[in-house]
Amino acid sequence: MKYLEIDEEDPKERLEDIIRIKAEDLPESPYPDLDLLYHQILKTCLRWDEVRRVLQLILTIPNVYIPTIMVSVDNEVKAGIMKATRITRMPCSRECITAILGFKPGKVQSLLIKLHAVLDVPVDDEGVVHIPHASFSEFLLDSRRSKGYHVEQHTDSDYRDLLVQAFLRTISVRSKEYWGHVSNSGPLDFDSWKFFTKGPPLVRVFRIVPLLESLSPELTTSLNQFDPYPLAAAVFNSLSARELNEEWRRIIQWGKSIGIQAIQKFVDKMESCLLSFRIASPHRTSLRLWEALANLEEAIHIQRSSWRAVLGVKSKQDSHNIIYFFPADRHPPSSWVSIAVTHENAKPIARLFDSLGRCNTEILKSDIHKDTSESVYYFPNKVKVAIDLPFLY
Repeated sequence: MKYLEIDEEDPKERLEDIIRIKAEDLPESPYPDLDLLYHQILKTCLRWDEVRRVLQLILTIPNVYIPTIMVSVDNEVKAGIMKATRITRMPCSRECITAILGFKPGKVQSLLIKLHAVLDVPVDDEGVVHIPHASFSEFLLDSRRSKGYHVEQHTDSDYRDLLVQAFLRTISVRSKEYWGHVSNSGPLDFDSWKFFTKGPPLVRVFRIVPLLESLSPELTTSLNQFDPYPLAAAVFNSLSARELNEEWRRIIQWGKSIGIQAIQKFVDKMESCLLSFRIASPHRTSLRLWEALANLEEAIHIQRSSWRAVLGVKSKQDSHNIIYFFPADRHPPSSWVSIAVTHENAKPIARLFDSLGRCNTEILKSDIHKDTSESVYYFPNKVKVAIDLPFLY
């Protein structure tokens, strides 16, 4: 009945189409009458190549799990993923399909308008699109029955490739907004950036990158065009310096281990971003930057919690003042305050803590907080270690 009632079609003409079809046309089919009806329904799809791509996702997504949390174990990326992964299903909504396939808003709805007889398509973009009758899925997947309307499920590799491409398309748009705000010296609303880190599974697909064993030409190009600084800012402001460091190093390790020379530009950019960058704020106060500097140096370069303790800096991020990330050689607007964060600047600090040890570090911490000089008497030579701290300018 749904097939007869589809909008903008004459029910009488559709009924005559059904009457005219003959089961003998599909002698190999175990269900010739049903298959002929499915053929007749699919003939109404004028843009079949695009409809096929949508159906391919609908058939694939419910059967695929994606990781939302991945922790490296024993420096083995894949082992870490397999041993410490929480799994979540990907919702197959019109919104999700639009993002993955790079369609314009409203296109999925227009493509599926003729298929309401065989698809359950919710009126809202967030509702899950699914095939209510298993017989239609079986028909599409069986090439003997579906003939020219055969649809294959994506392989895991191809599906992950599509997800990462979708993420990179989205962040490309966000990156333009990010640098646009910088040029206009206006504040950036990072609530929208939580799309990358705190939203549904689709927005965490950058964590799928270490699962990729091969890359499509389209994904290779997208990775090499990727701008890491806006995403670094989003992860730092939404999550923490520690998670930024872990995500970056995991992807760098994957990029080196996969051995694909075509993405060397991407790996180099990720490494460069981690080793040397600039943080800045449009607010004329250095306190938030100082806290950000301490958290970033501790997480990325020094990797000792004693550094934050000595400086008296809390690890929790201040969500009210946004920290922007820039390439090391790029300066923000002249009215902003910025700090250079580099691996070279952190080396003397790391050497100092190595030489002090835990007890002496506590004495130094007490001196700084109480404005005393006990450490000079306990270890005069050690506190004279040159510490070339990054400076504000």
